[in-house]
Amino acid sequence: MIHKKTTRVANARITTYAKEDLSVCQVDVEVCILPGIPSFHIVGLPEKAVKESRERVKAAIINSGFTFPVKRVLVNLSPADLPKSGGYFDLPIALAILIASGNIKHYPHTQTAIWVGELSLLGRITGKNLLPFVITAHQSRQSIVIPSELTLPVSLNEVVRYRVSQLSDAVELFQKEPKPPCQFILSDINNSRDEVPDFSMVTDRDWEKWVCVIAAAGGHHLLMQGPPGVGKTLIAQCFTGILPTLEREKILEVAMIYSWHGSIRLSDRVPIRTPHHHITPGALLGGGVPFAPGEVSLSHHGVLFLDEITEYPRGLLDQLREALVHGEVHLSRVHKKIRVDARFQLLAAMNPCPCGYYGDNQRCICGHLDIKKHQKNISGPFLDRIDISMIFSKDNVLQQKNKKKIISELKDPSGKTIDIHSSVSMQSAVHHFRMLQKSRQNALNTDLPWELCQQHAYAARQADKAFELAERQLGLHGRSWQKTMRVARTISDVSQSEVIKVDHLQLAAELGSHRLTHR
Repeated sequence: MIHKKTTRVANARITTYAKEDLSVCQVDVEVCILPGIPSFHIVGLPEKAVKESRERVKAAIINSGFTFPVKRVLVNLSPADLPKSGGYFDLPIALAILIASGNIKHYPHTQTAIWVGELSLLGRITGKNLLPFVITAHQSRQSIVIPSELTLPVSLNEVVRYRVSQLSDAVELFQKEPKPPCQFILSDINNSRDEVPDFSMVTDRDWEKWVCVIAAAGGHHLLMQGPPGVGKTLIAQCFTGILPTLEREKILEVAMIYSWHGSIRLSDRVPIRTPHHHITPGALLGGGVPFAPGEVSLSHHGVLFLDEITEYPRGLLDQLREALVHGEVHLSRVHKKIRVDARFQLLAAMNPCPCGYYGDNQRCICGHLDIKKHQKNISGPFLDRIDISMIFSKDNVLQQKNKKKIISELKDPSGKTIDIHSSVSMQSAVHHFRMLQKSRQNALNTDLPWELCQQHAYAARQADKAFELAERQLGLHGRSWQKTMRVARTISDVSQSEVIKVDHLQLAAELGSHRLTHR
């Protein structure tokens, strides 16, 4: 019996990244050089730009002074069920071919390094929109090699140890022992407050500022109702100035989302987005081909401000309900489902009627049907997910006295009354209250689960027998009760109280009773 002699196959593997919707996946570029008629094939769901890399890679290898194997070259991009698009597969494919053909030696450290870049016919390495890869490499603590011409934020330059401009430079670097990835530095991150208006610009609105501190401290969604020109939009613009700066991990999360949008944002300031009321569902939630993040994702860890919320279509607002409760949105596409991050704080502003002067008999020109038509775009289920309503109205003497008393109870840890005329002072207080909540329950009060709300309610009933009677009088059930307890817990925190008091519960219920008024 005659046994045919088997020919040894040359193999090589290089690691790179691929984009999948709003995430980055690791891809292994495997090359196998087989005997047979000379050919060059790429498998693993390559799209047109990846298929065209065959000609670019072959020309770049030859023009860089290396020999392209005159055999059957097979390239596999694994995992095979993930579509691959973009020209940044050129560099890892070329290096894998050079290893398999024996042009360069294979070293163990090359298994962990990430190689990305597009090749020109002369061997020059280019590339753009690679910021998601750099951030992912930092988060997974991997070394990454990128084109020299790629422009990065100053704070991310030290994360990348290696930059190459030619294929020959990449080959030379390939045979060196890489250094460990750098630590992410925060010294050059943009932390300017110049673009954020200060609350000192808001005058004669001490109660509204106090409500903003409550909303910011607990992360509660806020609806502002009032006539035109009272300062609703200005307060929303000032609101981000009292929110604590982003932590390092959140800075990178936001930067990653903005990089999918084609922007570079590396700042510790919370993002704020103000979409127009004619925005489409795809632009709000995310969509398109390729998939791009929507406004709810661009406001992740920040603020989504909907000005004149009654002008938005009712169905569009209802699509935000999942994000308001869970901090994420699930979208059903043709072939798969996509989950996008959308943990934002909602600020909304509206006029009480079309002309805006509801309640002023001398200025309001709206009829009953006009007011109902104006407010019908806000559904009850959507409104029920907004924690606090702030109504700009004229108060009588007794109401003003009560509000001044409540504002005076807003104190910092040292017992000193907080200056609500300065965004810096308000931000410091908000930061303290948030740290208090995280140390107690590892979450903000807006995310308090049902069980913890029950525990706070039980402690309040034990401390004051009148608390249970107040609960029955308010008649709250289900989500309304949980929402009120969350806001009451925040009011207790800013009042330096360990348990929720009856006054706190009643005030939280009053702030949450934002049912739109009718004539």
